[in-house]
Amino acid sequence: MGRYPFNPFAIPLIETWVKAFGQRMLFIYGENDPWSTNAFEVSRRNDSYRFFTPAGNHGASILDLPEAEQTLALERLSVWAGVPVNAIAPKAGARVAGELPVLTLARERPGHGPRN
Repeated sequence: MGRYPFNPFAIPLIETWVKAFGQRMLFIYGENDPWSTNAFEVSRRNDSYRFFTPAGNHGASILDLPEAEQTLALERLSVWAGVPVNAIAPKAGARVAGELPVLTLARERPGHGPRN
C-alpha cells in the first residue's frame, strides 16, 4: 500500500459529511480526551449522537456515560441493530468490579487482539 500525501482538508471534509449525511452514528468522547477538542458534530435529524463521559479519556465507553445518556445510547443501538438492549449490554447498569464491560469487547477483532 502506497503512502498518501498529507491533506489538511481531509478531516474537515469528513466531518462535514458526517454532520450532513452520516446516519445512525454514535460518538463517545472522554471529557479529558484530547480528541474531544475537535469532536465531530452530528445531527439528530440523521439519528446520530455525540456524548462526552465525565472525567473520561480516550478509552471511554457507553457504560461510562451518565445513566440518562447511557440509556439513550443503548436504546438507539438496540433500534439500529433490531435486538433488545440486554442482547447488546446485558450488564448495563449492573457492572461488577473488575469485570470487562460487554461493550468494550466491540473494540476487539477476532484473532487480532485489542484495538487501540
